[in-house]
Amino acid sequence: MKYILLDINTTNINVLETALEPLFSDLIQSIIVNGVEGKEIANDNILDLSFSAWQLKIIPKSDDLIDDIVKELQTIINSLSLSNSVLMQIQEDFTNYSNQLIIHPNFQIGKFRIFNDLEDFQKNKHMVPNAIMVAQSTAFGTGKHETTAMCLQALEKLFSSGVKCNTALDVGTGSGILAIAIAKMWLCEVIATDLDELALSTANNFFQINEVSTHIKPLISEGFNNINKKNQYNIIVANILLQPLLSMMNDFAECLLDGGYLILSGILWQQKDSLIEKSKQFNFQVVELIKNNDWACVVFRKIEHEA
Repeated sequence: MKYILLDINTTNINVLETALEPLFSDLIQSIIVNGVEGKEIANDNILDLSFSAWQLKIIPKSDDLIDDIVKELQTIINSLSLSNSVLMQIQEDFTNYSNQLIIHPNFQIGKFRIFNDLEDFQKNKHMVPNAIMVAQSTAFGTGKHETTAMCLQALEKLFSSGVKCNTALDVGTGSGILAIAIAKMWLCEVIATDLDELALSTANNFFQINEVSTHIKPLISEGFNNINKKNQYNIIVANILLQPLLSMMNDFAECLLDGGYLILSGILWQQKDSLIEKSKQFNFQVVELIKNNDWACVVFRKIEHEA
């Protein structure tokens, strides 16, 4: 299932929402504004209208309607003189997409054996090194999507090269697969966050099934809102979308220890340059670029301050 992502800089979000309302009858299933669902969210005072940075996730009634919605959106954006303030992207619904890709009950990603069938996992978990159980669910992260696979590969490479990790942060954990991998390799403390309570509940279940719940602390948080920024991490991983990643670069820099590693994915290959350019404002050095089909994963290292 595809959807349209609009990143907008405006203080008139309620005007835009009003203009979009006629599209609901024939074209749009729902709109999620800054993570909150509803047709008239801004008018209901659920969100602070003083914000100038908005992200609208527009879900069509079917993929066939994407082109029609884009045309309508372009007309509305032009009529409101917002054309210079909007970035429009067509994205894939990661959760549905990764679930659809599951053909076999288990598969290999580097050193990890990913199981999607609980009975199969229970039978083999003590015989198969680095077994991880994550079933199809409402949370993204079955291991089949390219971005998840690249993050796992990046983590494995850090571990194999001898990188030490005492504390790690997984932002937007989804199913929890990356947090589980970190906990299994380093046996360290991992903070796993998500803004979706259902996703975090699903992840917590997988933490228990994978016997790593003593290492992982689930935390409801939109971005870094509920994260204690006094905490410092050896590794931070975030497999989400471009705009949230860009907006959190300062938080990543603040919370990552000198010499620590930042693994970012969820972006298309052509989007990596804007992420790398943004990183130059902070103390980050690109140490690896991974490509899988049209997707990218960027591994940064925070440059250590000279004594």
